[in-house]
Amino acid sequence: QRLRQLRAEGGDAGFWPAPRAAEAVTAKDICMAAQAGDGTAQAIVEESATYLGMGLSILIDLFNPERIVIGSIFARAEALFRPGMEAVIAREALAQSAAVCCVVPAQLGDSIGDVAALTIAIEFSQKNGKSVTDYGA
Repeated sequence: QRLRQLRAEGGDAGFWPAPRAAEAVTAKDICMAAQAGDGTAQAIVEESATYLGMGLSILIDLFNPERIVIGSIFARAEALFRPGMEAVIAREALAQSAAVCCVVPAQLGDSIGDVAALTIAIEFSQKNGKSVTDYGA
């Protein structure tokens, strides 16, 4: 929806050609366009980084973690998201809690889904007293 709004306001969304539906635009498309200097894509990333920072600020205030690990698009485009995210955390989170919290990208990359699926299968098998191989895996 924000993409449509920015486009209607005259944004230079070169990554979103007119005949292409907004639903077909991926986060990867937006990040690549932002890195290439597209103003609309940069505005979308900046807004996303702001919301990310707000969400992380709440987690930092509630749980006082030493580390938050984020995967997905943050792990692939950390340089785009980090400045805006950190600015919001510095402004919104409790200073003492934010000072001890380190936000890092996940190191599993694209294999995170595979690891998650295997972890769930192993957990399920252990709860049911069976081996993963008993299910034909």
